[in-house]
Amino acid sequence: MQEYDAHPDFTFNNFGPITSDIAYVKVPGFQFDDLTAPITIAKEEPVPGDHCTEIGWGATCNFCSISDTLQYAEGIEVLTDEEVDAFYGGSGDPNGDPNDHVFVYEEFVCTEGRSSVDTGAGTCGGDSGGPAIDEGGFLFGATSFGSTTCEQGENCFSSVVYWKPWLEENTGEVFP
Repeated sequence: MQEYDAHPDFTFNNFGPITSDIAYVKVPGFQFDDLTAPITIAKEEPVPGDHCTEIGWGATCNFCSISDTLQYAEGIEVLTDEEVDAFYGGSGDPNGDPNDHVFVYEEFVCTEGRSSVDTGAGTCGGDSGGPAIDEGGFLFGATSFGSTTCEQGENCFSSVVYWKPWLEENTGEVFP
């Protein structure tokens, strides 16, 4: 590993909102081939009602080990901030007390959870950092958090679109 860094303002606790959940890793000498290729960061976040694909090596059920096979879930619907905040016990009011929310709205994009979709698919333990891809095949998020169980709850992704300026500034890269 050549270089890595996490956002200095990262906060994850049970007493306030999750903030600044973004990091990067630079891998020297990585070679792309027929099975690997870079992905382009989306120019804008998906909107509620859009669908996405979530990818990861995480567990496929509660208390299961992480998967030996890369998993993916397609057709997962993007939710409104109010839907997700209400699920996690917040006020559902983006203009209300910021300590009454589990996340900072502009930093995250959230999707329906396993209990919400016909396939029972979604993120689970071990998926953190994995990509969320929009309908056009562009990266918009990195898995951040979900419910404490894999069978219910909404999936939330740090918005790579939101954090793109921080990533460019700290990596020295320019992402198209």
